[in-house]
Amino acid sequence: PRGVPLIIDPDPESAMSSDDESEQQGLLSPPSTGQGSDDGSAAPLDDATVASLRQRRRAEVCAMAKLNVAIAMLNAGYWPTEMLKTPIFGAVGYNSSSLIYLVFGLFAFFTPWLVNRIGNKWTVAIGAVFYAVFLLATEALLYLVGTVDDPRWSVDSPARLAGIALYYFGSILLGMAA
Repeated sequence: PRGVPLIIDPDPESAMSSDDESEQQGLLSPPSTGQGSDDGSAAPLDDATVASLRQRRRAEVCAMAKLNVAIAMLNAGYWPTEMLKTPIFGAVGYNSSSLIYLVFGLFAFFTPWLVNRIGNKWTVAIGAVFYAVFLLATEALLYLVGTVDDPRWSVDSPARLAGIALYYFGSILLGMAA
């Protein structure tokens, strides 16, 4: 702010950036063990510990970035499919969307447990496999029955019912993966 004098510390050793200061005084401090001074302040971390904690934080940020890219790629394939299936399959496409979101809402409660159990990478990998199953079910439905404009669509044949059932099964798996 204006009017506040600039204070320059002549000792370069004591000049710390605000990031360094916060890392050494709290954010990266190890949990208190109950030992130490009674005033509650933790002893400053040595440079090796701070460097190790920074390296771990960078690795975690890189892992998060990779996970976000993987999820973005899955969504890049998911949304165009979501926008096309109702015009192509009519009510079956609408029902598929309903199944996806219903199962997604239910399985969202189990996702933290699954991630803690098998990790981020395997969770996304399983989601990618389930998405592939959904795409294969979509292709099977197109091959067996066609679209709502196809004359085969209105015939209640076993192939049509099997294709729709497979499509709904793929929708349930996609909801679990989402």
